[in-house]
Amino acid sequence: MVVGGTSSANSLAMGAVAKRSRVPFISLNAAARELTGKACNRFTFRAPASVPVYARAMAPELLAVGKKWYFLIASFTFGDDVLATYGDIVKAAGGTIVGTDRVPVETTDISSYILKVRQAKPDLLVSGLANVGPILKQLKEFGMTGQIGVAGPAVSDTDLWSVPREALTGIYGKTWYFNDPNNSPEDKAFVEAYRKANERPPTDRVWAGWFMTRFLMAAIEQAKSVESNKLVEALESLRFKDGNQDVGFREWDHQLIRRPVVGMAQANATDKWDTLKVKSQAVADAAELGRLFGSKEDVGCTMEPL
Repeated sequence: MVVGGTSSANSLAMGAVAKRSRVPFISLNAAARELTGKACNRFTFRAPASVPVYARAMAPELLAVGKKWYFLIASFTFGDDVLATYGDIVKAAGGTIVGTDRVPVETTDISSYILKVRQAKPDLLVSGLANVGPILKQLKEFGMTGQIGVAGPAVSDTDLWSVPREALTGIYGKTWYFNDPNNSPEDKAFVEAYRKANERPPTDRVWAGWFMTRFLMAAIEQAKSVESNKLVEALESLRFKDGNQDVGFREWDHQLIRRPVVGMAQANATDKWDTLKVKSQAVADAAELGRLFGSKEDVGCTMEPL
């Protein structure tokens, strides 16, 4: 079994190798829809939500900010998905896209793009970059923090920790957050133990590795085997206890069905690590999660037999 992947692009490549090699692969950090959509396969599983899931979860908050949106997207699969998905949402609500810029993946100086954003005067700047940090830093440098809304899906805690506290702003979709009041008792105990050992809370990526390793070990116990085909079947059928919910991979596309988190950035929080305030909401029920994660027709996965 392989557990990992650092982006949508390399997770797609790893998924193709997993299929060819018949080695189960759990992606921890890929949000582009293709991984469990048209590029799905029987040996690839995805732990975080996809871009369309974040978009549906975040839409009410984002549309409340305004309906003139500007996109800064990275020139790779994830950025393209953000533009297509969030663009459809604002247009369906009667809004407009007032600008779009594609940014080379490793770019850190985005001042020229921020000047174009300032000129366009959008209500909301949607990030499809690999790291939202440069946007927040350079909005602060141009004195624009708080003047334009910022949003982005699949944002990491390390992105937000990398910027000055006074530059924090925006609405973000995440897999998990250490200070989410909806976290399970097991998650809260994990956060406490991790903080004691590391003098900081775990990031969403750290949690994903911890949670999915526990999930994998439970699958091995259920299969009573580490043989690839038996592990795939166990991962497809396992329902793992997550607080008062049972969490598992959807059999027909291998997407983990678990509620996403929507958080509002907190500038100058007392705890320097506590960058977000999680939107107050009850844990989504099965019907709501089904709507967020989409139907077979929405997703477009055709899974091959083992």
